[in-house]
Amino acid sequence: MSDPLEDLAIRVLVADDRPAFHRELAESLAFDRRLEVVGHAHDEEETLDLVVAFEPEIVVMNVSSPELGGSDAVSRIRACRPATRILAVFDSSSTDATFRLAGVRAAGYVAADDLPPAVARAVLRLAGV
Repeated sequence: MSDPLEDLAIRVLVADDRPAFHRELAESLAFDRRLEVVGHAHDEEETLDLVVAFEPEIVVMNVSSPELGGSDAVSRIRACRPATRILAVFDSSSTDATFRLAGVRAAGYVAADDLPPAVARAVLRLAGV
């Protein structure tokens, strides 16, 4: 018999090019049984491929990374899978972060220097849990 919580797990894709943050965030998300990390992407094309393949409800994406494409990648995700919500992770120490975020139409925003458990709470909020 399957676990009912696993059947209802919120599928999350982590898109970040920083290995340490990527690992910590994935571990934090995996700790909550309501969340299932379905993939890890390190650049824009891999993110789009995994969005199509896994149809996650939430993409946690580092929009400050040039490797991940920022607002262009968010627009491409929204075009291919409108139901996917994007939690934009941004570098709050960057002087132009505010200007870059103005063009990102994500469902939620969180600073990269927030601890992974705070990011996990933001994912649950976006999922309506």
